[in-house]
Amino acid sequence: GSIMDAVCGLVSPMPPGSARDVAERGIQLAGGGAQLRGLAARLSDATGVGVVVAHDPLRAVVRGAARLLEEHFATLAEAA
Repeated sequence: GSIMDAVCGLVSPMPPGSARDVAERGIQLAGGGAQLRGLAARLSDATGVGVVVAHDPLRAVVRGAARLLEEHFATLAEAA
């Protein structure tokens, strides 16, 4: 499978609410694959949805994971 197949495979069976969010907000690419030349345009053509590359895509994944962990631990601390 290719990146195109994987993304299209995720978009197709989405629940209506999630699909609506993707249609309105688009897809944001992060990580090393986001830097592949022409990937955003090809994904946009294949899905019919706007696709953008995150600012500083290599660090975007780390920042997102850190934010998730911070929020998760904050929720655990509140529950204790």
